Amino acid sequence: MKPVERADGRFVVFVPRKISRSGRRESQYFSSKNQALKFIADFKAEHREHGRTGITAEQREAIMFVQRELGGLELLPEIVSHWRLTGASITPMTAEQAVAHFVQWAEQEHPNPRTASDIRSRLHQFAAHFSGKRLHELTTAHLELFLGTIQAGWNRWSMHKRLRAFFRFAVRRGWLARDPVEPIPATKVPHPERGIYTPAQFKHLLWVAEEGCPELLPYLVLAGYCFLRNGELVKTYANEEVLQWSDVLWNESLIHVRPGVAKGTRRGSGDERYCPINAAAKRWLEPIRKESGPCVAMSHKKFSGLWHQLTDALHIERIDNGLRHSAISYSLAAYPETGVALTASWAGNSEATIRKHYRRLVKPEQGREWFSIEHYENELERTYLEGKRLMGQRGVTPAEISASAGRDF
Repeated sequence: MKPVERADGRFVVFVPRKISRSGRRESQYFSSKNQALKFIADFKAEHREHGRTGITAEQREAIMFVQRELGGLELLPEIVSHWRLTGASITPMTAEQAVAHFVQWAEQEHPNPRTASDIRSRLHQFAAHFSGKRLHELTTAHLELFLGTIQAGWNRWSMHKRLRAFFRFAVRRGWLARDPVEPIPATKVPHPERGIYTPAQFKHLLWVAEEGCPELLPYLVLAGYCFLRNGELVKTYANEEVLQWSDVLWNESLIHVRPGVAKGTRRGSGDERYCPINAAAKRWLEPIRKESGPCVAMSHKKFSGLWHQLTDALHIERIDNGLRHSAISYSLAAYPETGVALTASWAGNSEATIRKHYRRLVKPEQGREWFSIEHYENELERTYLEGKRLMGQRGVTPAEISASAGRDF
């Protein structure tokens, strides 16, 4: 071997195939002839001592360092494997940076403001907890301990759900090599109690709203007869879509729940659906129908205030989405021939959800009563309604109204 000067002023040394460590002819480049000569001398000395399979002094020093730090070389394969999974070919990203990127992506993927708000809130909590930490440094144990700081039940379930989506996104973006959330089992949640109203309670809600609070009447009818969710009728955010009067197809006796209005689900058939308008619902809606605009034309704050006022006045317990839950339960009882499948399609639920949460002991006659409630039936009830109207104007108590009507509702 000897140094050969190149046209660019550098020197190259060719290591023959017979003595190279790779078994192929190798080329080594140097900026000066002295560096090339030193390489030749070191290489020949190494080769005389160890032959073709010998290692360099630098390599021996590295091996000694690893052995000294680990107490042996047995763990070296495991360390290399871990590095390939967590450190090789990944882009280092702090928790805060990763969350910012994911939230920006999620807001485009999930235009529903409620979903986007929940994602932002929960992942900012995660980023604050692991502030300054890089994602690939977080282990399954770290994340399990973090989830343990969240209130058990639906709150922890929701955080686990957002973290699953976030870390899958991080793997796709190359910020870490494997998902540390995947081994964590699903969070247990309490069995949700789907409470319902009685037909008598629904009747009085409709009667009193018609006389004393007509703004609430479209909500009561559409939720209680047509299976609409609160979020599909009442806006929480200004840019949310809700059901419009133009979505009510009077000639076809149907309500079109558009994709932008319907709650987002993972059903393969999509979220859009059509709900029937039965005869009783039509009779309640016809006098107040409009050609355009939202069916429930008020803010969430105003709606909440009126709903509390109405239910408090009637001594009726408020049930979250209770009118919709009632409509589903009474539909299964009133129309057994349609079965679970048709009710599920009207309500925008899966059949499994209907079977799990809405099958209850409701008599068929109760179901038929729920879907046939008419306007007030006699002068006594009219007196009651007039009393409710006066309550809104003069602060009359429910007891005084019951007395004025001659009975306790």
